[in-house]
Amino acid sequence: MSHKELRYTHSNMKHRINFQRMRRITNLVFLKKSAVIIISLGFYLPLYAAEIRRFEVEHESGRYRMSVDAYLRAPIEHVFKVLTDYDEFERVADAIYEAEVLDNPMPNVYLVLSKVRTCTWLICLDKQKVERIVLISKVEVIATILPEVSDFRFGMTHWILRPENKGTHLFLEVEVEPDFWIPPLIGPPVVKAIMRKESTKSTQLVEHFAKETAIQ
Repeated sequence: MSHKELRYTHSNMKHRINFQRMRRITNLVFLKKSAVIIISLGFYLPLYAAEIRRFEVEHESGRYRMSVDAYLRAPIEHVFKVLTDYDEFERVADAIYEAEVLDNPMPNVYLVLSKVRTCTWLICLDKQKVERIVLISKVEVIATILPEVSDFRFGMTHWILRPENKGTHLFLEVEVEPDFWIPPLIGPPVVKAIMRKESTKSTQLVEHFAKETAIQ
């Protein structure tokens, strides 16, 4: 074999070794990324385990009515604790970027300020509401919006918890009338989409944090 052929063969083998080395490195990186993805999926799977059994939204004469029937795989007492932790309420509602208890005039009554921001399609909302929240029992709460200090003419939320197996059955009813202009043609479908998105995500987050509370 000539010197020229030997140099070519050596160069070819060097490229082949480098290619195999790069392929091993690429495979290793891929496996590491896959492991991270699998671990991440495993970590976040509980967040998306909540089961929405029924979801309805209606719009009539400027008011929106929403009904949710959901099952949360978390103990009822911990679901209640998360739902009534008003100073930390923004963690279970993406649209709420600030929450504050303004007053606690009676043991089971709270005045809570929530600042809301959410965007879907062509509409962005940046509003606030003050609610009078009454803890009727350890399984039932009614919240009423105070229109004079809110961006809503009317608003009421009523939720009830029931134990089911080792989890919690949540019944939620919401009725709200905004005190701001919404385009009549495209507005209601967009608002309905926002309500569906936020209520679904909030249910999942409540379950997630209730599970965390249960294991502490």
